[in-house]
Amino acid sequence: RTAGIVDKWSSIVHVNNYPKLDYQARMRRKGCLYCSNNLAIRSTVNPLKSDYLWNKAYLFQYSNDKYFSVWEVAPGGSTALKGWTYYAGLNAYSWNTLRVTASSGSLKFYINSSLVWSGSDPTLTTGQVGIMMYRYNDSDTDPEQFLVDWAKLSTAVSSPAGDETLAEVGEEVTGWADYTRSPER
Repeated sequence: RTAGIVDKWSSIVHVNNYPKLDYQARMRRKGCLYCSNNLAIRSTVNPLKSDYLWNKAYLFQYSNDKYFSVWEVAPGGSTALKGWTYYAGLNAYSWNTLRVTASSGSLKFYINSSLVWSGSDPTLTTGQVGIMMYRYNDSDTDPEQFLVDWAKLSTAVSSPAGDETLAEVGEEVTGWADYTRSPER
């Protein structure tokens, strides 16, 4: 849980790199109507940008006004892979489960178990995963709060028979770096 930092990104990242993944988290945002709440994949955190946005990443984000988008963040700027789009299946000010699957250049994005967008982008092939939120300097009357109930990361591995199976990783709290309070970590 965090209230974030005004006009900055707050985040937590897992320190390992994952090229192939199935990553999901259940999250809720209280307060801001338009602020983004994100899953980040194939990320490189450092060097952080001045607003504490990560250096490289695919961001899957939503806001309480029931819009979502998908972005590629790069050192030279950010590119919308899927611009802000209204989705009635989002739960404003309540719990939402975001899920991303990535294999090679194929990317699939789900909200509350429904596929909302899929695409292909070969730019970022591996990286860290994490959860992010942005807080605007707004005048919402409700106190600002971003909550994550759980997060689960699975990565495809080959079994002895050559079939792909899912193995759980990142279940321990260790291995996570918190960029909410000190971006210099």
